[in-house]
Amino acid sequence: MYKHLLILLLVVPVTLLSQSETVFVDNLTKKLDMQNVIDTNKNIFIKAKTAVGYKFRLREHFAPAVLMFMAGAADGLNQVVSWKYHAFKKVFPGVNNIFWSPQLSYKNKYKNHDPAQGEKFFGSTTFLVWTTDAYHSTRFAEHLFMVGTVAVKLTQQKRKWYYYLAEAAGYWIVNRAGFTAVYNSF
Repeated sequence: MYKHLLILLLVVPVTLLSQSETVFVDNLTKKLDMQNVIDTNKNIFIKAKTAVGYKFRLREHFAPAVLMFMAGAADGLNQVVSWKYHAFKKVFPGVNNIFWSPQLSYKNKYKNHDPAQGEKFFGSTTFLVWTTDAYHSTRFAEHLFMVGTVAVKLTQQKRKWYYYLAEAAGYWIVNRAGFTAVYNSF
């Protein structure tokens, strides 16, 4: 049903990695004429008439986009496990219910699966809770991928604030695509 998403997952990274040059986008208020567009086999350059032009580097957005997609996929898996566990179990019949089932797994952080007995081990109800069940593991993965995206973006070139806003909107769309790819598969 979602085979086209698999094709996109394979084709888009190959396409992005094959791009070795920069695409220059001129000031958006000026009209582009065909004399300023040079078309080569692999790349299209739009010459900037001023120094104000924004340099869009495809490779620069690959790692953050993949990380945001993975964050969305982790969120989608989290919601599938939480709200569509019966469908998840049909696709993965051999999974460990004690770890994956939301009705059972929340007790994994307690001694003998009894909240009255306290923590199973040091940190099992706080900073190490992500090791106890699927819900917390997928939340941890989602947050880890998002922090990775921010870390990658912080190491890249400085821009004006509105470029960051536009990029954030684009990454949000990629994140929701990851969510949809996983959540709608069940």
